[in-house]
Amino acid sequence: MTQADLRYETENPKSSLTGILRTLERRKVINKKEWGRTNVIELSEWFLSKKGGE
Repeated sequence: MTQADLRYETENPKSSLTGILRTLERRKVINKKEWGRTNVIELSEWFLSKKGGE
């Protein structure tokens, strides 16, 4: 999912969403990859393995 898609789905302002995504990236919940001028957001393998293990 792209950052723009998340923005429209959650109705968060760009700056708020950027801060939220930075926090989630630091906590290893998501991976943010640049694809041209677009950011692609994915759940991290670490998060998926933790979620599945519980």
